[in-house]
Amino acid sequence: MRKSKTRRLAERAKRRKKERSPMELTVALPAAEQLEAKWLRCALSQPDRLQQDRWPPEVFVSLDHRHIYAALQTLQAADVPFDDLEQLLTVLEQRGCQRPTAIVALQGIMSSGGAAADYQQYVDQLQKRLPGDGARADKSAANSGEIDRGDVESGDVDGGERPVENPFQTLTTAQLLAQQTPRQWLFSQVLAGREPTVIVGPSKTLKSSLAVDLCAALASGGKFLGEFAAERVFRTGFVSCAEQGRALTDLAERWQAARAATPDLTNLMWSLTVDDPTDPERLDQLSEWIVAQQLEVVVIDPLRLRSTNKRNQAAAIETLARRCLDAGATPIFCVPTPKERKPGKLDASILAGSLDFAQQWLLVNHRQTPQPCSGRHQLWLTIGGYAGQGGQWGVDVDEGRLTDAGGRKWEVTLQAAESLHGEADRLAEEPLHQRLRTQIRLAITALDGGMATKSRIRSSCGMNGAKFAQTWNRMFADGDLDAVPVDDKEPFPRYRLTDPIVVKKKEAVRSDRPTAAIASQAPPPTGAGEARAAEVRPAAEKKEAAVRSGSRAAEEKIRSGPVLSARPTPAATEIRANRPAERPVSQLSPGSPG
Repeated sequence: MRKSKTRRLAERAKRRKKERSPMELTVALPAAEQLEAKWLRCALSQPDRLQQDRWPPEVFVSLDHRHIYAALQTLQAADVPFDDLEQLLTVLEQRGCQRPTAIVALQGIMSSGGAAADYQQYVDQLQKRLPGDGARADKSAANSGEIDRGDVESGDVDGGERPVENPFQTLTTAQLLAQQTPRQWLFSQVLAGREPTVIVGPSKTLKSSLAVDLCAALASGGKFLGEFAAERVFRTGFVSCAEQGRALTDLAERWQAARAATPDLTNLMWSLTVDDPTDPERLDQLSEWIVAQQLEVVVIDPLRLRSTNKRNQAAAIETLARRCLDAGATPIFCVPTPKERKPGKLDASILAGSLDFAQQWLLVNHRQTPQPCSGRHQLWLTIGGYAGQGGQWGVDVDEGRLTDAGGRKWEVTLQAAESLHGEADRLAEEPLHQRLRTQIRLAITALDGGMATKSRIRSSCGMNGAKFAQTWNRMFADGDLDAVPVDDKEPFPRYRLTDPIVVKKKEAVRSDRPTAAIASQAPPPTGAGEARAAEVRPAAEKKEAAVRSGSRAAEEKIRSGPVLSARPTPAATEIRANRPAERPVSQLSPGSPG
């Protein structure tokens, strides 16, 4: 029973909602929009005031109020009375407003309670919204009768930070195309102006060095990486922390020294005192610095973010980019990747998350693992953007070493990506090729005369056909092998090394020791040698010699010697006691048994 009653009440509420007229949908307006509504109500009742006080579209917080203000100006220019509601709604529809939404907005204006007696108060409060001289210029343009249709129709409300009632506005194709302005390039077909840019790469991939090269090229009208020419000279700023001052100064000096004619960098401004430009307290100061220096491009390196939450990071970076754009500068941020990456190309998927705001990008990574203390770097550079620009290049940077004759330097070589295909595979196979090459050289050296047929060389080095053929061909291409002319003795072609391995033999070394020392190490005389040999002769040989000599005394001595000194076992003692007595050797006859 309770469920059925609830269902009936819900259906009744739906019917009432459908039957409600648009004029009943009036909602309470925020305080900021209330002020606009009151001024518009006075303008609707007294059209002369619309011509007396003209405002730039940015003064109105509500997008609907912007449209209504522009529509009233259109009607006034056509000498159409404001009380013609149908004509007013038609103009609003032409501007992309839906009729129900326009009716609700007009109803809110009429019910705002604006009084003619307070009109000057409304004007004074609206004038406080003017952001400065630039806004006064906009106001003067508005007073001259010019209407910025792009600002009115684009829906960009106060930098995009304040919510609007209905962000879904309709534009015809002609209106959309009319809003577009010609794209201005920093570097033709590479980087565009007025579009947020990021330089992304792992740590120690020369992001700061590339950023200094880019800034110097823009400020001097030179070439970025010696290849991409700037469209003109741009007023450029570089923002970093104090710890980077010495390194950045060194980079700028080396960049200048690498040019034949020393470029003029007076248009490159530096600010090396800000640790965290995304700090809300620093944003206003950054905007003032950009305006004061009249910067057209600003590079921030490195961009460190305090928050680890991707949503907060995205909001902080986007706010920073918007502040730079509002101040009139193209922002370029140097951002490290969250983790180290293996050498190889990077793609735009690395921007997912906190860097989604970027409309163009430079992705940097190593091509090969850099050799320590060599000063040489092999990089991949990937450039892309929403304008359709893009490409990949191999960048070889030689910074030199402090111990070099000329000190450190900045030499950059750009290579097309197509010419580097297979470079990684070749470098990975190089150690194996060197080992196989050495194996073939040793096999040829070990053969007779240092030359032999190809089949014999292959058999000697013990290598399979594929590896042997590849290494053999590379050695021939490098000039390591030479063919021996065929003669009558050897009808098959033989081969030898053009640079054979020389086996060094050890030469006799003359001794400088005195003769007496050599004589002391000479072997003893023959008699003494036999006596020493007799001393170390085994006991069994001594016994046999004594028996043959017939010496009874020698035999007894041998029995009492070391061989018989071991303690006999009980079994050996019993066998010896039952054995018959031995006769002297002298009493034995040659034919009698021993």
